[in-house]
Amino acid sequence: MFIPLSSIKRAAVGLLSAGGAFLLAACYGPQRTPVGPVSGSVRDSGSGGPLPGARVCILPRGTRPDRQGPCVEADAQGAFTVPRFNSLSPHQEICATVKPDAPGLEPRTRCVPYDPELSGNTVIDFANPR
Repeated sequence: MFIPLSSIKRAAVGLLSAGGAFLLAACYGPQRTPVGPVSGSVRDSGSGGPLPGARVCILPRGTRPDRQGPCVEADAQGAFTVPRFNSLSPHQEICATVKPDAPGLEPRTRCVPYDPELSGNTVIDFANPR
């Protein structure tokens, strides 16, 4: 059986092109966006001040708050700092969850959009509807 040389060349070029495209996709893949560090405070201005112990997480915008992301716990003054990290999503939100005020109640969660300009002074206020 005889295979023309031009067919072999075309097959070799096709295989090399596909392999090169796969190699580029594997090496460079999805681009990650640096986020943070993000600092701020969690408070409830309606009840008089900081909310210590709130769990603060950075999540891709539109994600459920129970999804894991980089999280920290607010200190006794409600202050928090989430270290710098890389994300596949360029749009983030900062979500704080506080424990219920009484047994049998659900935890409360409030999310605000991540703004790189405010990343050092983000305020999550549970008295403010948004």
